[in-house]
Amino acid sequence: MDPRTNRDMKCDILNAIYKENHYEVSITESDVCYDLEELENLYGMVELKLYDKEGREIEKLENTDWLRNEEIHVRYSFKEKYQEYEGLVESLLWTGEQEKSCTTENLNECNEYIVNTEEIKNVV
Repeated sequence: MDPRTNRDMKCDILNAIYKENHYEVSITESDVCYDLEELENLYGMVELKLYDKEGREIEKLENTDWLRNEEIHVRYSFKEKYQEYEGLVESLLWTGEQEKSCTTENLNECNEYIVNTEEIKNVV
C-alpha cells in the first residue's frame, strides 16, 4: 500500500537505479499485473547478452546458475522494434565495479562492459 494515499501498489512498476551511493527509484502506477516476460516486451528497448572472452555467446542464466570465468563481456543491442532509436543515442553509462561512460564522440568504445567473475558477485 502506498503510505501517502493508501493505494494498492502490487502491480506498480518500480525502477531502481543505484547512483552515487544511494538508490533513485521511479514508480509507474499500473492496475495491471505483468509477469517478467510481459514487462520486458512492454518496457525493454535493449537486450543484454553475455559473451566469454573468446566472443562465444553464453546462454541465458537462470535463478541459481553461476559462472566462474576470468571475465564476462556484456553487450547490448536494440530490440528489433526499437532499431530506429540506435542512431539517436547521445550517451551511454555502464555502472558496476567500474563506471564506463561514453558520448556520441566515442560511443563505439561502450559497446560492451566487462565483468570480472573470479569471485562471487551479484549482478543485476
